[in-house]
Amino acid sequence: MFLLLVTILLLPTYLVRLSLFGVPTNLLELLALATIVATFWNVRKWKEHFITLPRIYLISAGLIVLGVSLSALASVDWHVSLGIIKGWFLIPIAFSLAVYAQLKQNQLTIRHILAAYYSSAVATSFIALDYALSRTYTYDGRLSAFYESPNQLAMFLAPAIFVGAYLGLTKWRHVLVKNWTNSICLAGLAFAYISLWLTVFLTSSYATWAAIAISLLGLALLARQWKIIIVLTALACAIVISQLGTPKMSDLLGRTAHSSWDSRLAIWKASIRIGSDHPIWGIGPGNFQKKYLDYQVYFPPYPEWAVPQPHNLYLAFWLQTGLIGTLGFLMLTISFLYQLFRRIQKQKGDHPLVALTILGIILFVLIHGLVDTPYWRNDLAFLFWILIVVGLTATDNTD
Repeated sequence: MFLLLVTILLLPTYLVRLSLFGVPTNLLELLALATIVATFWNVRKWKEHFITLPRIYLISAGLIVLGVSLSALASVDWHVSLGIIKGWFLIPIAFSLAVYAQLKQNQLTIRHILAAYYSSAVATSFIALDYALSRTYTYDGRLSAFYESPNQLAMFLAPAIFVGAYLGLTKWRHVLVKNWTNSICLAGLAFAYISLWLTVFLTSSYATWAAIAISLLGLALLARQWKIIIVLTALACAIVISQLGTPKMSDLLGRTAHSSWDSRLAIWKASIRIGSDHPIWGIGPGNFQKKYLDYQVYFPPYPEWAVPQPHNLYLAFWLQTGLIGTLGFLMLTISFLYQLFRRIQKQKGDHPLVALTILGIILFVLIHGLVDTPYWRNDLAFLFWILIVVGLTATDNTD
């Protein structure tokens, strides 16, 4: 149990790269492999637990792995493709099964899992704010900390917005401020949560902001929390107004020579052209950058040249896992959302917070996926599969 929670706590350590017996890997993968071995070695009757997994999950995961493996056959760089299959699919899925086994064995709870990720996100936000205090920003004044881009930092932290609300409404909802110890505790929790919002704000990732806002509004509508809807709407309007006239907003509205929106459109057009030429099997994982440059001859000069991913979750799955992997991903997410909606509706107004939290995060991923790829990275892939099994094991009495 301890090793599993430590692995989740250290999700950003995928950035610590190393080599083991000549095989490129990273610290996160090694921790995950150790957890997988320890879990399946120690957990009793883990095979019986897997029988309870919904068939749609097993079929969908199998299709995704099959699709990305077959697509790798079309790859021009097997080393890169195999590394992605290992680090973004096989190990994260196996790790999620270890999480599922320990949850079913009652060695840990859903709250343990979510609290471990939340702690990781809060620690990352504190480190990022230290970068901000030292005025270490990108060239356009955005906060990225130790990530390659502000969007990467925002995508890792955004799910913690939902998890923090869940933890605050469950574990600490009965805590009354009766003495100075409780007061300090609550103040610290509030400070941690505010730091997440502030860090995400400083990334100036408009797509992340919009996806969070839409997901929260969707949850509030589902729970019929009209006061929250009014507050969120007012807050969203205030943020939009605060950004009017900023270089980032001018860029988004196309008022600059080469706006980010123009760049996105060029990438999507090239992606669709690539996909139309490789509709069944795709081009192989990790090969988009090369194909994107090869297809320059069919378009005007690209506004952006360094593009490792197509800035769209669904195009990324189509191009890098083929139709089979894309079908598996759509089956998984649609069936998962359906199960969450069913669980929430059964409560007749007294909605289970676990289901609402996971629903909010998955909605965030799918909405953000329209303009970015909130899966195709080690930590995000791990987080996605962890949340899937947490959602599968969530019951009405886990809140």
